[in-house]
Amino acid sequence: MDPASQGLLFTYLAQALVGLVQVGIFAHFHRVYRQAYLRYWTWSFAALCVYQLAASGAIYVVSVDRGNLGLRLFWSWSSQVASY
Repeated sequence: MDPASQGLLFTYLAQALVGLVQVGIFAHFHRVYRQAYLRYWTWSFAALCVYQLAASGAIYVVSVDRGNLGLRLFWSWSSQVASY
């Protein structure tokens, strides 16, 4: 894995970790304050985490095994569905 791909992979994983922390924070706020917008924000950050993890999976597959088109397509499709 080249250094550029490795840096991008770690960036996506770090963003997914931060998003997961935000999911926990907003879920707690929703339990305490019972506001609908907090539930929406919780689901939005959860979708962001799924996007970041799926994108990091796609980057990893591309950098390690370029010939595995089915796996690349799965991870890319999953990240695009989560981002939508």
